Amino acid sequence: MANEPVECGPVDRSDGGDGSERSDGGDGDHAWTRRGLIAGAAAAGIGAAAAVVGGADPAGATDGSALIVGQSNTAAAQTILISGSGSGVAFFAEASTTGSAALQGSDISNDGYGVYASSAGGVGVYGTVHGSSGITDATSASAAILGDSDLATGVVGASSESNGLAGYTTGQGLAGVFAYDLGTVGGQGVYAQSDNGYGLQVSGGRAPILIQGSGGSGPPGSDLHRVGELYADGQGSLYYCVGEGTPGTWVQIAVASTTYAQGAFCLLPSPVRLLDTREGATAPVHPGKPITGDTSISVPITGQSVGGISVPSGSVAVIGNVTAVNAIAHGYLTLWPDEVTQPDTSSLNFPATSSVANGVTVALSTSGKLDVYASQTTDVIFDATGFIA
Repeated sequence: MANEPVECGPVDRSDGGDGSERSDGGDGDHAWTRRGLIAGAAAAGIGAAAAVVGGADPAGATDGSALIVGQSNTAAAQTILISGSGSGVAFFAEASTTGSAALQGSDISNDGYGVYASSAGGVGVYGTVHGSSGITDATSASAAILGDSDLATGVVGASSESNGLAGYTTGQGLAGVFAYDLGTVGGQGVYAQSDNGYGLQVSGGRAPILIQGSGGSGPPGSDLHRVGELYADGQGSLYYCVGEGTPGTWVQIAVASTTYAQGAFCLLPSPVRLLDTREGATAPVHPGKPITGDTSISVPITGQSVGGISVPSGSVAVIGNVTAVNAIAHGYLTLWPDEVTQPDTSSLNFPATSSVANGVTVALSTSGKLDVYASQTTDVIFDATGFIA
């Protein structure tokens, strides 16, 4: 940009004065650091071709003098290279040493661009490198285009006719564009915005997008999260954030399972009896203990295996049948999620002594439990037939 120094030669920062650069240790191999890559990148790529042009002063050229390759040059005005033809290349730089950079740009004023390239009908910046990604992160020693910024954006691509930024790779497992957030305050590896179209469009031969799971089971339990976030846990279950906070409010939208088909509504292979308070019953919950009138019990639903069948952990609701048996008087049952206030509703009205059943769908607590309230002393049976993921 105008009124800025132009560095065309190597910059000696081997003294490590700011703690961010290191010398080559005497063996010629750069110890690559985030700043060290930028500081020493031009030494082999551009400095290898050093030559004095037009007999100018070896101390370096100034305004109106020939540009000296391999020396520091200063200018108060822009230095512009124009190709000799409409389809030619205005400037071409090639690095011949492993780990070096073909082109290095540095903005020392903190308010400009390290490298700024504009094209009316072609490519503003075109970079290729063998053995790594086309555009990669600031910790790599092998990059066609390296963007590194403490104050703004590492790489900006803008075009009115074609793609703002394009990256290509033919290497297996590599990325055409790789973005990495080195900050510690929760930034973004990639930020995409569109005023009138799509902020981000993806397509892929294998799958349009991959969300890698992390952590244990369940949604995040710490840090600030915002509405609209998607999160996959270590088991592969998918969650959506519906309320901002620490750790936010999350709704599970898909459960990971190798047994059941994925979807909002899942049927068990066959019904399983999870609750039976009758004497001699073998159900896993509350066997042989009728529910006393005007009391409630907590019933674990997820993880209770009967004959190898269970409602999986992470389910948000259970579907089944509830039955009242041997009631001492006319009354009702209420089923609701554990850990919340009992609602003023009825799930089943029952007469005295007779048996009566009803189909129910009941939300579960985050721990996979529901509560059952009986207005009169009675035996209660609950059979699960399915669940909602």
